[in-house]
Amino acid sequence: MLKTTLLSIVFLFSISFASADPLPKCFDGRVELQPMNEKVIQFKSTLPNLQKVQVFVKAQFVQELQPTFNQFGHHQHFIVSLRDGLTSGESLIEISHSMNGYTFPEASDLRNGPVYICGEYSTTDVNGFPKITKFTPSATGAMIHWTHQANRNFDVPAHGHANGFIYSNGKIFGLGNHQ
Repeated sequence: MLKTTLLSIVFLFSISFASADPLPKCFDGRVELQPMNEKVIQFKSTLPNLQKVQVFVKAQFVQELQPTFNQFGHHQHFIVSLRDGLTSGESLIEISHSMNGYTFPEASDLRNGPVYICGEYSTTDVNGFPKITKFTPSATGAMIHWTHQANRNFDVPAHGHANGFIYSNGKIFGLGNHQ
């Protein structure tokens, strides 16, 4: 009886563990990126507005924002902290994730664990230079966008953008799941 119970527990654990997707790799061209939180925080004060850099961060969910619907498509927005336990100040960054045919995370998908984000960083400071005129600058002064697959051939950037994704609690969003 005990042996059967133990085998059942091990089997159920292996099924639940096996159902989670592994953390994908984040690339800038053909170079694999490692989480670079402190570097991204530095970018907020050192890079000019709209300069684009492919980044990979490990963050914690802070707040969901209202989605946007404009000429750039439909996007989900939320704020994450790049430093554990800090939910204000320079560690905050906005994430803009396309809702145009890609699966996207709900706040409940992000609240309970680290959120890994691979995407394109851009400083979006309202007082920065050059002046941002095409969209509303982020309240955090920066954002990560293109958090989805940009091209079917994962190794080749499309439209000047590398592929990205969001990963949290064993779920991958934006990578290979274009609908």
